[in-house]
Amino acid sequence: MNRNSVLLGGLMMFLAFTGFQCSSSMMNSAKMAIDKGDYSKAKVSAEEELALRPENAQAWLLLGRAEKNLGNYAAMKRAFDKAVEHRASETGAITDAEVEAIRVETFSAWSDLYDRSQAARDNKEYARASRMLDTALIVLPGSPMTYALMGVVKGQAGDEAGSKDAFTQYVAMSREDITRGLKEGLRLGHSRERVTTKLGTPSFPYDPKLNRFGDHYGAKNLIVYYRSEAGGPMEVRGWDYHEADEQPLIISSLSADPYYSRAFDLRASKEYDEAIELLTLVDGLDPARQDDIGNLLGQIYIDAGRVDEAEAELNRRIAANPEIVAYRIRYSVLKHKQGDYAAAVSALEQALGLKMEKGSKEHRDILYNLGAFHKNWGISLQEAAGNSPSREQEEEVMQKYRTSLKYYQQLDEVQKSFDYILLHEIGMMLVVTGEPEKLSGVLARFEAEQENPEYSGDSRYWRNLSKLYLQMSSTDESYLEKATAASTRAKELGG
Repeated sequence: MNRNSVLLGGLMMFLAFTGFQCSSSMMNSAKMAIDKGDYSKAKVSAEEELALRPENAQAWLLLGRAEKNLGNYAAMKRAFDKAVEHRASETGAITDAEVEAIRVETFSAWSDLYDRSQAARDNKEYARASRMLDTALIVLPGSPMTYALMGVVKGQAGDEAGSKDAFTQYVAMSREDITRGLKEGLRLGHSRERVTTKLGTPSFPYDPKLNRFGDHYGAKNLIVYYRSEAGGPMEVRGWDYHEADEQPLIISSLSADPYYSRAFDLRASKEYDEAIELLTLVDGLDPARQDDIGNLLGQIYIDAGRVDEAEAELNRRIAANPEIVAYRIRYSVLKHKQGDYAAAVSALEQALGLKMEKGSKEHRDILYNLGAFHKNWGISLQEAAGNSPSREQEEEVMQKYRTSLKYYQQLDEVQKSFDYILLHEIGMMLVVTGEPEKLSGVLARFEAEQENPEYSGDSRYWRNLSKLYLQMSSTDESYLEKATAASTRAKELGG
């Protein structure tokens, strides 16, 4: 036998066991393809290497980078996970620096998916946004931010169940961090200076050049993340407590919004205690949402029948922030529900004196409630007076009805749009206060909208119109036929 053939055969057997030549050839091909930006070729070469040596961490690393650049983020994640799993492999170990690079590249992929899903949501491409967020959850399973955005996307797409599930996941993932951080005195929007004054010098300070977007407090296993708007001071955007042996997230944000949304859903299903617990937890998390949270919290206390707690909570908030109109509106609703009409009206009159834009939602809410509360007050006084009221009692009742009409008419003036519920109230109050001749003007506005698609298919519109026609029929029998026709139309529409 030829000596060279024997040597060649022995060398090939050695290389087959060590994988040196084949690995080197395919690995070199993959590396060169990566350098040239030919990621499809890099992927093929890395996969050929891994078919022979599946524990080669370097090959998994190259495959992950190829998949990332091809936009295959889920495949990238699987490859990177394998690289870390086999990091000490004898056939191709990776360094600690490469492990850190994998963490950074993984975050970069997640960030790209998150940003593009936000853009898709803004363009109302909800299905596309949802698909990218599903992939983002594969790439970075530990990010609450993904669930927060998914809840918004699902909600805007009309998927109430999906939105609820996403917000529930967010609450489950972030609840402990928020609880611990609030106990430390952390709040969203606080300055970095304020945080370091409270928590001390961080073990590893904020340094974006080193991919540190927060201050790391090693003894607490805590990272406080910051952001800066238009070159302004750095403010807290969130924080994360992690296990001692766990890699923390590069960036994370916290938000009270999912808690608010979840509490809103819990209120709808009458799970008041859990809703109150969630809102109480995040009440101090974000000063920008504190008013909304306090308003909803007060309403849920009322719904739950925990009236004393509701009143104490609202009084506390009004005392702390007397300029907040919403608290006074909510307080008035509470007193109205208790039957204390004088206190309810007084709270609204005080709110009306606060600074607000004429015709704003708050202004309209106050005017409507003042109309409704005075009407109900009049009804209550009328019932209390019985069948033989005194002249003073009759006048007091009528005064409440006239005041009700005044506020409804004021609302009609500032609203500057057709509102058949409001117009129906005005029409009925005109009859009650002895001004039925003015009802024809209200009816004319109603009838002008009969062909409007927004109302022509609305049973409540026709039902209210029918009631007004009935009021007119007492002086003109021709309106009785119109009342019957409108009532029939309402029934046809399911009303």
